[in-house]
Amino acid sequence: MIYPANFEQKVGFDRLREQVAALCTIRGGRERLCAEQFSTSQADVERRLALADEMEQETGSVCGVCMGRTARRIRAALVVVEE
Repeated sequence: MIYPANFEQKVGFDRLREQVAALCTIRGGRERLCAEQFSTSQADVERRLALADEMEQETGSVCGVCMGRTARRIRAALVVVEE
């Protein structure tokens, strides 16, 4: 599927990214977050979730935001896509 250039704005992902970036306390983390783009690649999404899981296990949060429930929902959606 081809997504329009403004897809992130249409679904509100840009606002979510800004909200999470505001919670980041390390400039490098904030810059890395802002550089991330929407992806339809299952492997890329799973890699990003694994990184978020690792950070959550180490700190209890990702940029101050508990991601456990969100990550589980994304993984469940990926399983449905695979089937």
